[in-house]
Amino acid sequence: MSSSLRAIWKNSSLAIILLGFCSGAVLADESTMEAESASWREKIGLSGSFRLGEYYRDRSFSTEKGFLNGSVWGSFKPQEIVGFKPSVDLRAQAQNLTRSSSIDVNLREAFVEKSVGAFDFRVGRQIAVWGRADKVNPTDNLTSRDFSLLVTDDEDQRSGPFATQVVYNLDSWRLIGIWQAEWRSPVFPLGATPPGVAFSFGVPQNSHEQFALKLDNSGGAIDWSVSFFHGVDRTPDLRVLSSGAAGTDIELNFQKIDVLGADFATNLGSFGVRGEASYTKTQDNGGTDPLTKNSNLFVVLGTDRSFYETLNINAQYLYRHTFEYFEGSFSDPNVSTLALQVNINAGQLSQNMHGASLRISHKALNETLESELTGVGWFTTQDYLLRPKVSYAFSDNFRGTLGIEIFQGNKSTYFGRLRSLSSGFAEVRLLF
Repeated sequence: MSSSLRAIWKNSSLAIILLGFCSGAVLADESTMEAESASWREKIGLSGSFRLGEYYRDRSFSTEKGFLNGSVWGSFKPQEIVGFKPSVDLRAQAQNLTRSSSIDVNLREAFVEKSVGAFDFRVGRQIAVWGRADKVNPTDNLTSRDFSLLVTDDEDQRSGPFATQVVYNLDSWRLIGIWQAEWRSPVFPLGATPPGVAFSFGVPQNSHEQFALKLDNSGGAIDWSVSFFHGVDRTPDLRVLSSGAAGTDIELNFQKIDVLGADFATNLGSFGVRGEASYTKTQDNGGTDPLTKNSNLFVVLGTDRSFYETLNINAQYLYRHTFEYFEGSFSDPNVSTLALQVNINAGQLSQNMHGASLRISHKALNETLESELTGVGWFTTQDYLLRPKVSYAFSDNFRGTLGIEIFQGNKSTYFGRLRSLSSGFAEVRLLF
């Protein structure tokens, strides 16, 4: 066993032992607690978890190792109040308990919803995920992620903005309209910057002017939808704010985009077949601005099959075409450096990018033991991410997870630049 793996195991064991002690007393009196709390828990619709995890590395490009992570996740879905159904989802997390660590509190969702005839209304902070492909969704443009957040499931990185959603239902048809009135900036881990260079997060102009439309048909031989999004791009471009003898200030610039998308899902015998595609029009219409990503076409086509009701294999082909692609260098080396960073972030390192994703999941021991291998990468640039993970349910409300996250590739590629963030993790959860 290598020294790095020994360190992962040592830190992971610490996390499991600590939460095991904390949860033991709770589980010992579980039946009494459940009897006393059943009525009020049902009234307020309370559910959630206490989580304690150990991560070999964090997402700050720090050279430190061993990050003890503690968090509380709570969801409140009270019974209907004067005809409205409220819902709240929040998280409080400290990512470095063994050192000085602040507690980050995030109200991920907080909305009310009501149905009137064929219409469904929802107002407030809400997470909307569009697309039928597996994990890689070209039409997923409505929520932001905190990529620095240490979690075992990357879907937990999402945060919903304040929005108004109206859905018109007619048999198998759904017409969905969303207006977003709030901008919640995504969080990206920034590595070491050259001396004299400072990065900052920009605030997009007219961020309240974001809307999306979707026509969805489900329940037939083929489920499908078409959609349109006009709003702020969650993947930033760059803008030079100032440059001189004192240094260079660079802004992560979030600009408006228009996205036309479509998806489908169907079954062919024992195989599930699904696809998703989007055409994104950016602010660089002619491909002349090196610091703004180009308009592009992104396609995902995949299939999955289950074996023995316990094993599922999902494979997808990824394709991205960049319009007006510039395959050269600029006379100013500083511009070339910044343009490369924009292309890395946007996945536009070649006019035609080919890649694939793979997810293999298996359940055993009456579905108490779940193992999963997830991989995604680009053939064109030869970079990839691998994430094997194993979870075990010790009881209905006590679970543990072990996993490793591996980034590989050249430093001038999307996953390769994250190589130093490769890490192992362990987490235990006490559900309530």
